[in-house]
Amino acid sequence: MPIGILEGVLDIPSSPPALEFDELEGDDAADSSQLSLPDSFHAPNEDIDSSLSSILRNATSDTRLPNDQEPATDINPDDGENPPLGRLLSTVTPRKRVASVNIHQYAQAVGRELKLRKPEQSILESVGKLSDSERSLWLVASMLKVQERLDTLLPPEAIFVLPQTLQAQIDTFAFTIIMSPALSAYIQGDVPIKLLMNLIEKHPEWGLPSDAKHNKNKMSVVLKRIQSKLTERRFNIKGILSAGIVTPSATPSTDPSSSEPRAVDIVELCQQLVAINKAANLKVTVKMCARVAFLRTILKDHNTGKYWLAVDKQLEAVREKYAGDATKTSRFFALILENDRKTYGRGNMDGLSNGQANDDQAEADGIADAQAGGLSTPASSS
Repeated sequence: MPIGILEGVLDIPSSPPALEFDELEGDDAADSSQLSLPDSFHAPNEDIDSSLSSILRNATSDTRLPNDQEPATDINPDDGENPPLGRLLSTVTPRKRVASVNIHQYAQAVGRELKLRKPEQSILESVGKLSDSERSLWLVASMLKVQERLDTLLPPEAIFVLPQTLQAQIDTFAFTIIMSPALSAYIQGDVPIKLLMNLIEKHPEWGLPSDAKHNKNKMSVVLKRIQSKLTERRFNIKGILSAGIVTPSATPSTDPSSSEPRAVDIVELCQQLVAINKAANLKVTVKMCARVAFLRTILKDHNTGKYWLAVDKQLEAVREKYAGDATKTSRFFALILENDRKTYGRGNMDGLSNGQANDDQAEADGIADAQAGGLSTPASSS
């Protein structure tokens, strides 16, 4: 029982005076009857004795010895409910205290069991000496350090490799879209990229994984492939157009071995362009000739690094001027084509009047025309 309870019941001072012993000598030293109590110590009255007995009974009711054995008592039944205090105190068997664990020895045992190295063993023993709060902080710090190391050890997300079928389709349609006479822009607004992405989503058989649309890593790989191929095709097309803006000489040389640049008519120019990607198997059509003539016209005045931006601005001006009027737009491109034929040679377009685009061309032209809002080119030309 805590001493505080006894102090409250018996009114014992927190630091009771020490018992005074008379100075004894010889045989009288063994006689404890000569002990004297200080005047401040008073015997408890009956009410206090009764209260204390009740408290002690409650306090000792849960006291258990090992193996659930009850403590032995020699309380006299004749004492009734309130036995004398002295006899009650003498019957209480104190609970055995568990021997404190030797933390150092326990740490050594754990270290041997886990086969810790000396540095780790030393840390373990040091942690055993910490207080509970210090140990908690040390554990949190250790967990943070482990997480840091895991972050450096875990490999990055596996690089997504485009399926071969999807790569081939991107390569083909990047060129098909750039060569489409219905394309509204070559750079601005990422129009070619969006059109090609629409086709990829439309054709799951091309091999794009179903989860790619919601996977940033996979979509990044797809977009890089698209951008790379579109940039490459624009570069190829501009190179051929640049070589084809030579104005015919008034007195052209008749020598086949002459190195004098010669003019390239629109039909031949288109044939050179479609040969950039033979796998696309594009067919030269009248609409293609009209668009290529438009591109060559712009290049004569804007043969710079901003050529494709200049083309986009001119196409935007055509849309604004004719406000989606298909007839007027077709007439505009027909005039551009006729001027090109007068400048670089008429070429043979007889076989192109009824020429039909292949299926891939038709599909690319269809989505490009729908996006453009009407940039149709002439269906025939004399």
